[in-house]
Amino acid sequence: MGSCSINGCDVVIKTFGQPNRAKPLYSETTTLIVNTMKELEIKRYIGVTGGFLDIKGDKKTFFNKLGAIAFRILYSEMILDKKKELQILEESKLDWTLVRLPFVKEHKESKKIKVNSLDMPGFKISAEGIAQFLIEQVSCSNYIYKAPFISN
Repeated sequence: MGSCSINGCDVVIKTFGQPNRAKPLYSETTTLIVNTMKELEIKRYIGVTGGFLDIKGDKKTFFNKLGAIAFRILYSEMILDKKKELQILEESKLDWTLVRLPFVKEHKESKKIKVNSLDMPGFKISAEGIAQFLIEQVSCSNYIYKAPFISN
């Protein structure tokens, strides 16, 4: 089996996910990645999280607030770990972007990506849409130190 390295990279894109109800490892993996990026002098970090993550300044609709509350009740350990992950990024001094996602579903609807800094602009996004937006962020500085919501 070959080895994998981020040495020589300019950007790290993290799309780590876990099975339902597994012990959350988001903050732990983020800590390892951030420390390695600092050692290798890589400044740009792009990651994904759920739209349920509440951040100061959000202006979510009643429906989206209700969904976030339900996630906090059903997945409290994961939510706490995701908040810790955000705190790690905020304190990292890296040029980070954490993209908040709705439900990931393959669909044939518009491939146009909707972006909103304050609330989820739709209820689903395709894997293709996520990939497109993440790749665009490599050369875009609009969302550095931010956690935009995206959808199709």
